[in-house]
Amino acid sequence: MPQSGKKRAQKRAGRGTDNAGASSRKPGDAMSPTSPQSPQSPTSPSAFGSRKAQAGKPAPKPSSSRAQPDSSYPTSPTSPISPTSPTSPTSPTSPTSPTSSTSLTAPSPHKPGPSSSGRGRGMRKETEETPALRTRPITIVSKKGTSGNAVNLMANYFAVETTPQFRMYQYHVDFSPDEDNTAVRKSLVRVHHKVLGCIKRLHPDPVQFYSDRKSDKQRMVITVKLIGDVIPGDYHYLQIFNLVLRHCFLAMRLQLMGRDYFDPSAKVDIPEFRLQIWPGYKTTINQHEDKLLMVAVITHKVLRLDTVLQMLRTYTSTKGANYKKCFLEDIAGKIVMTTYNRKTYRVDDVSWHVSPKSTFNLRNERISYIDYYKKELNTCHLTFAKQLMRIKGRQLPTENIVQGNDCRYLAGETADGWTRDVRSRPLLRISHLPSWVVVAPERARRETESFVDLIIKAGRDVKFLIPRPEMVMMQYDGSIDYARTLDNVIARSNPALILCVVTRKLSDRYEAIKKKCLVDRAIPTQVVTLRNMTCNSALSVATKVAIQMNCKLGGAPWRVEIPLQNILVVGYDVCHDTRSKQKSFGGFVASLDRYMTRYYSAVNSHTSGEELSNHMGFNTATALKKFRELNATLPHRIFIYRDGVGDGQIPYVSTHEVAEVNKVLREFYGSEEYKMSFTIVSKRINTRIFLEQGNKVVNPRPGTVVDDVVTLPERYDFFLISQNVRDGTITPTSYNMQWLTYKMTHLYFNCSSQVRVPAVCQYAHKLAFLAANSLHNPPHNSLTETLYFL
Repeated sequence: MPQSGKKRAQKRAGRGTDNAGASSRKPGDAMSPTSPQSPQSPTSPSAFGSRKAQAGKPAPKPSSSRAQPDSSYPTSPTSPISPTSPTSPTSPTSPTSPTSSTSLTAPSPHKPGPSSSGRGRGMRKETEETPALRTRPITIVSKKGTSGNAVNLMANYFAVETTPQFRMYQYHVDFSPDEDNTAVRKSLVRVHHKVLGCIKRLHPDPVQFYSDRKSDKQRMVITVKLIGDVIPGDYHYLQIFNLVLRHCFLAMRLQLMGRDYFDPSAKVDIPEFRLQIWPGYKTTINQHEDKLLMVAVITHKVLRLDTVLQMLRTYTSTKGANYKKCFLEDIAGKIVMTTYNRKTYRVDDVSWHVSPKSTFNLRNERISYIDYYKKELNTCHLTFAKQLMRIKGRQLPTENIVQGNDCRYLAGETADGWTRDVRSRPLLRISHLPSWVVVAPERARRETESFVDLIIKAGRDVKFLIPRPEMVMMQYDGSIDYARTLDNVIARSNPALILCVVTRKLSDRYEAIKKKCLVDRAIPTQVVTLRNMTCNSALSVATKVAIQMNCKLGGAPWRVEIPLQNILVVGYDVCHDTRSKQKSFGGFVASLDRYMTRYYSAVNSHTSGEELSNHMGFNTATALKKFRELNATLPHRIFIYRDGVGDGQIPYVSTHEVAEVNKVLREFYGSEEYKMSFTIVSKRINTRIFLEQGNKVVNPRPGTVVDDVVTLPERYDFFLISQNVRDGTITPTSYNMQWLTYKMTHLYFNCSSQVRVPAVCQYAHKLAFLAANSLHNPPHNSLTETLYFL
């Protein structure tokens, strides 16, 4: 935006971008038999420290550690919180965001001492910092794995190569009389910048300053008292580095929008829609294993507006040599708004002669704008490496998929997984389908009959014998028509399964079908759209539908080798009800057999964290009973994957949900020791991993593990690439138990390829999503031991 005069030129800030294309993808529903999992966003789990817990003793609480800024892009899977066996690796949880406090820091060459927090920014009461949970077990010296082949990788991290050799002091600032306006408080302190901006500790302590409040000329007493030193690695220490980085971005003319910085000079215009796309960066400096690292992620922002620059370009292209005069006549007197700070300005003039090489007076010296910014940027003595971090990773062996008759083959390493292999071999466990009914609109009769033939053929190829169904055609296909027809069908023949054909993917039809069959009754249903039935890959769709039908009746298509015996694996996720903002549904899914092909599921609605914790404990108790009924013993180890947790909720999960689960386990195990790992799955991290292949950089292969350099020292964490994607970059998942977790990404039966998270987590999400978006009620109790929600 053109501005006149030296003052305005000094105020110029970079124009920024907006997040573009960062839409979160919801898992697929039963209408589309394709995988609900988007292969382009891997997950990154972290786990709480694991220890043995004895019955009758309270579960040990994880020790607290420094709070770390959160990272996201690869999804972050789990983090064991509760007591578990020390031999079972766990990965630390996502860092908690501490309460930020307003403090004055002064550099000093002395040694650092203990730090304490001051008053919260803009607050009139003392605030307490919220430390991050230290989730790395103290009994585990190294978290590096050994299995797999070593591979050379790169990650989107840059090492902070030089850091200032200074000491920082933290001060508490008090105002008398009280002043609540943050802007006024800052202006009162800014008057004394020559003293407060020094590089030495303030003397005496406390020190008082006096300022006059502009609004009423009130004499204000400002008392500055030393609180303590800021230790390297402390939250406030890292905060200073991130503030320096923020000023560097501003000096680079990048613009802050939200929490990210965008480059207006690299914007892409879409004039026909009056849009702009601005590229930008998400960055955070954090202490990782043995280095201070900056993570950087490319992001974009979409803006729809007409800018002064666009106007100028229009004039230069249409007015010829006279463009300056014409432009000034048009722009003078106009009110413009700068998007970076939402402030408005009236344009008086345009300084055509001002450029970055122009000079201005600074402390009685002439200096150019470009030299001024160079000087400002170099005063912090902070530099970054120019190359991405090179790290060592490991490639876990490719898993064997096992189907019926002990047919074995390697899981594919492409995005298609083992789709071609699964449809030509017998399923692992085949359920019995005595009778089933197909409900469809009359106008889709021909397409429905053809698709039923394909389902029967696909079932025959995998040794799943599917009889001819009863065909029920409807003259009208409204939601009421589906509900009425299903009532008649169930009353007349009570089939084992009902397949419903819908002409379009409409939520009211889907809700009516699912509520009628899963809430009012207990009959598994399969919903297929007319579009999927008539596409070019209709046979592939029919195969997936046949496999889902088998699973919903209690069958299983494949398994992987799980050497651990007598283990119970639980997945839990929460989805908010689309009709009531106060209500949420929690999906609970637990494995019951050795190969994790049989499951117990439950879904409960809750309106508070206390209700959720109670449901978690109750469902865990029910799962233990079911496991004991099937295996004649309690599980030797319990692994819980908890999804749907934000960083700020981690302390609550640790002190309430884990405590509730431990309470249940002590009741079941009595004086006997039990081993439990509670892992939090966090899907929003910034880490990207790349594989070097000669002169090329490609996505790593599935099974790639990173457990050093870019991980966090207070956690027992690692990143796992479980998928292969065709486009984009892989977002790894940070997991606790590398080997077990990777195996479990192969066991989501709705998709014949690896998924981003352990199968129990994806099942729990699918169940919670179904209840929150379609059922709005818990499903029928008699369905708890089948995967009816696929």
